[in-house]
Amino acid sequence: MGATDLAEPATIGVVNAVAETKGVSPEELAPLADVIDPDALEALFGSPSDHRQEFRFEYEGCTVIVTNDTGVTVRAHADLAAESAPVN
Repeated sequence: MGATDLAEPATIGVVNAVAETKGVSPEELAPLADVIDPDALEALFGSPSDHRQEFRFEYEGCTVIVTNDTGVTVRAHADLAAESAPVN
């Protein structure tokens, strides 16, 4: 699982966090625009807000959670499966 703050544009943060989680370079990922509208993501998180904002989506086999208070969190689907596996 990877996480980053929003000190950089949200789209860059998403791509970098997913690449880090997957252990690949950002150039190896599919274009983010194939999954979401990057301009809409920047509009949502590009300016300060008094209210907590959260946006979740699937990208490159990961669940990506972008919030204006904690930044970008990435959970690989393999990590999620391990968390929900029954314990004997």
